[in-house]
Amino acid sequence: MQVAAALDELAVRVGIDPLVRVMSRFNGARIRYSLHVWTPNAMIQHRTEIIDLVDITTILRAHAEDVRTYEAR
Repeated sequence: MQVAAALDELAVRVGIDPLVRVMSRFNGARIRYSLHVWTPNAMIQHRTEIIDLVDITTILRAHAEDVRTYEAR
């Protein structure tokens, strides 16, 4: 559950970061994101193509939920 909690915390921090807010005002604020998590039974892998910076918090929270789902199995 620590990985999921860390992703949630990162989403919060990105959401409140003043620099992210400034960068989000420009159309060029885009990033690429990749997540690889190994569990005893599986490997969770998420990759995104280039996305808007403002969308990363939603993606991080969704990936945290995916990690929790795998950990609960």
